[in-house]
Amino acid sequence: MRPNPQQKELLLSAPLSQLLNNEVKLSRPQTVKKIWAYVREHGLQDQKDKRWIICDDGLRAVFKQDKVHMFTMNKILNQNLYAPDE
Repeated sequence: MRPNPQQKELLLSAPLSQLLNNEVKLSRPQTVKKIWAYVREHGLQDQKDKRWIICDDGLRAVFKQDKVHMFTMNKILNQNLYAPDE
């Protein structure tokens, strides 16, 4: 059976690592799960439209904007995750 490429561990950018308690390597699903846990823990979902995330300083360092849509979040994450051999 071939390994699932989604489960491959990737290196995190410095801002993303800092946001996620200095994690260095995570798979994409683990990263998304931890970001959502952070968003919920800090109450950062827009109350009128929960698809939007209001960025605090930590999220702003990763996403480079004040508010990010949940579907755009995954696209922006590509800029913060690197294959270990890059």
